Amino acid sequence: MELGLFRNRNFGLASLGFFIFFVVNVGSRFIRPFYFEEVRGFSSDLSGLLMIVSPAIMVLLSPFTEPIQRYFGTRLTIVWGNLLLFISMILFSFWGASTSLYFIIVSMGVLGVGMGLFYPAATFIGMSSLKAKHYGMGSAAISTSKSMGKLIGVLIFAMVFTAYLQKNSSILESGLVQDRLSAIQYVFRMAAIVSFFGLLFSFFFQSAL
Repeated sequence: MELGLFRNRNFGLASLGFFIFFVVNVGSRFIRPFYFEEVRGFSSDLSGLLMIVSPAIMVLLSPFTEPIQRYFGTRLTIVWGNLLLFISMILFSFWGASTSLYFIIVSMGVLGVGMGLFYPAATFIGMSSLKAKHYGMGSAAISTSKSMGKLIGVLIFAMVFTAYLQKNSSILESGLVQDRLSAIQYVFRMAAIVSFFGLLFSFFFQSAL
């Protein structure tokens, strides 16, 4: 891999942006089923349906992403994608023992819109900043950033979740659900902080459209 590619401002920021986005999104995705099934007692079917809300919104939004980029500009589209990721993590952190299904679906929808805006815009701004002969290497580098983000996101979020539970576990069985909820909320707050850094970095892109 040509490390010199990362000296390209937009490409380097796109790779970093994908890494942070996937750390937060995939890491929080690992935690969400614990909330759905262990805290709320939802069935695996309902939990699965809730988990596909975000990707479904992203797919529904896909035909409109190019017009959105052309109207608002690619840089601003990336900023909006990261902002919505940040907002979704804030909303997740407010999930409680009796949060309405409507609020949960809206939270997942906000994440889905963020994904739908960020993924194509960040890919475009990163790849369009390279010469044609570097497209293959650039695509591989972005894919590596995503894969590393997935791996590290699940690893860190799982470690924090487990460590919080071990440190704050209740002796009484009746408190176990509340302990899990507190751990989940703590992890989502951490995810919001990480996503905020992604939002800050997105302001340093140079406009592509």
